[in-house]
Amino acid sequence: SIQGQLVGMPSAGLNCSFAYCGNYIPVQLPSSCLSRIDKVSTMLSSELGLRGSNGFDFVVTPEGEPVLMEVNPRLQGSLELLEIAGGISVVSLHYDAFHGILSNQKHRFRAAVKMIVYSRTSQEVKNLSGVPGAVDRSPEKVRVNRGDPICTLLQSGDSLTACYRNVSATARKLMLQDDAQVKDKVLTTLDIDSS
Repeated sequence: SIQGQLVGMPSAGLNCSFAYCGNYIPVQLPSSCLSRIDKVSTMLSSELGLRGSNGFDFVVTPEGEPVLMEVNPRLQGSLELLEIAGGISVVSLHYDAFHGILSNQKHRFRAAVKMIVYSRTSQEVKNLSGVPGAVDRSPEKVRVNRGDPICTLLQSGDSLTACYRNVSATARKLMLQDDAQVKDKVLTTLDIDSS
């Protein structure tokens, strides 16, 4: 799958320009760009003898040209996003690939967002066990500093915009902020369809 990255998102608790805050699917890029990413990734997998789940990080220029940044021959931190969006087990597919079992099935993915929520202040973490879609939760009463991760939020559905709005609203509640305090340019940044 080709995913987009959330970087430096205020709704995730970060206002800096280059900090990983999660992923989303689907990305909306020109078909020529998607085709080029697929072709380069497939060619490199073959040339390097890679099997299973591998990550190829690209940056897309303003002109729509993908530029390869790095190859990560390992399971990716975004695997749970694929699992909730596609109803699949990435770990099982990865395991099977190493045993010569390759699926020809094209997986269909719903829209999905993974957002890592960072603390805006030094605080004691509250009980996060009842937060919908929260994983990688910091234990209750652990003291976190500003910029420390609190948890990861996962959401899938029919609309990328709705998924993003839901995780953003939950993140703001976790950071004890109201909607007026955090202004994201998500619809511009992600260039997602509001339908």
